[in-house]
Amino acid sequence: VGLEAPPATRNLEVKPYGKSGVGTDLLATPAVSNDLTGAVGVDAKYSTQNLTADLTLNNYRELWRPGVFNMMRTTLLGTLIVLIATIVAAYPAAYFMARVLKDQRLKLALLLLCIIPFWTSYLTRMVTAIPLLGRKGVINTVLVNTGLAAEPLDAFIFSQEAMWMAMTYLWVVFMVGPIYYTLNNVDEDLVDAAKSLGARPWQIFREILLPLSYPGVGVGALFVVILAMGEFATPDVI
Repeated sequence: VGLEAPPATRNLEVKPYGKSGVGTDLLATPAVSNDLTGAVGVDAKYSTQNLTADLTLNNYRELWRPGVFNMMRTTLLGTLIVLIATIVAAYPAAYFMARVLKDQRLKLALLLLCIIPFWTSYLTRMVTAIPLLGRKGVINTVLVNTGLAAEPLDAFIFSQEAMWMAMTYLWVVFMVGPIYYTLNNVDEDLVDAAKSLGARPWQIFREILLPLSYPGVGVGALFVVILAMGEFATPDVI
């Protein structure tokens, strides 16, 4: 029927956003190039020429070029910062819901509040970070009204710090859930035994609750790292 066979080669051109201006046009491996898009914002354009399909390690060797290596370092640093921020923000919230609240209906209501944002699309949730972080956003309004800042700060929008804050805002619920589950399922007999032996509340937390919550922190960290490493839309918008 006159159909042409598709070409056997492709060309991958990867252009990172930012001041470095370094092109990574030889990152042919999809998995690697996808990870590099996270936390730095990468525009990948595919065409149908000049990329051989032969098995080779050259594409991985290109990862150690100075520009590409700096991009990887920025991605990993951003992921680490977002991970730490989500743990710091999520642990108190999960602890409050699991160990402080006694009303099961109130616990359920708070968990639903965490889930409700996921009824909307990811793009919608991401765009809602702009009114939160903008010059006339919630954070700047609070800082100016309380006298902590003389004028709205630009650091909360269109900056690397703003990107980290937005990613923390988007992914913190993935840390809250696992930590809440582990804390909520701690055997109360362990806590009662510690109290009967004269342990103080902070000792109970340090010796019992905190170690038993490590699996939840690990699961949440896995979620956050995977999501942050593969992030590309938030750096582009924020």
